[in-house]
Amino acid sequence: MIAHRQYVVQRDQIELGRAQYNAQIVAETDRRRRRMMAVRVSLPGVLRAICEHAEAVGRGLEAEWPTAAILHDVEPHTIYTVQASVPTFPPELIGPLTQTVEHCDDAPVIERIASIFREAQVLDTRTRVLGGGEALSLGQLAEIILEAATLYARAESLFAFGRGNSKTVDPEPLWDRMFSVLNIMQIRNPMVRAEANRQRASDMDPGEADTLAF
Repeated sequence: MIAHRQYVVQRDQIELGRAQYNAQIVAETDRRRRRMMAVRVSLPGVLRAICEHAEAVGRGLEAEWPTAAILHDVEPHTIYTVQASVPTFPPELIGPLTQTVEHCDDAPVIERIASIFREAQVLDTRTRVLGGGEALSLGQLAEIILEAATLYARAESLFAFGRGNSKTVDPEPLWDRMFSVLNIMQIRNPMVRAEANRQRASDMDPGEADTLAF
């Protein structure tokens, strides 16, 4: 009889422990869900700010396209001194993006946000030196403009997720989205378009973030 009672007590303790553990899991899942909902409230505005930043960079660089290159038919490897003051990635956007990564369970969303960070870092590095003037080939300048367009495209692909209309990244291919972005940004320079077509035909990833992934 005593052994049976001990068994019942142990069994009840195990069941109680299991119930408490399950309750903790449910509570933690609910907390993560609520935190993710809170993060999503601000995410569309963050993504919009990234798009505006990328557009300002892309259009600012195209505005500084050397006049001589516009007036004459020149090759992409032709070197010019390019001077342009364009904005760097807004530091106030880093926190909300980091919080999204911390509370998100979707791997494609996490990777897309990581690629936004990588693209922004590359873009900042390549544009920061232009403030004092830098010798660039026209092909290199076109590549930097495409990086800005790609940053825009990466952010834009998360809008449905940010608005709660999707659980993951928009499936539209990044190249298709990037060409649409060139139209949105009103990038009409034929050499930029030609460089984009060349990269796509060569099966290159748009921008540089994917090649830097680790």
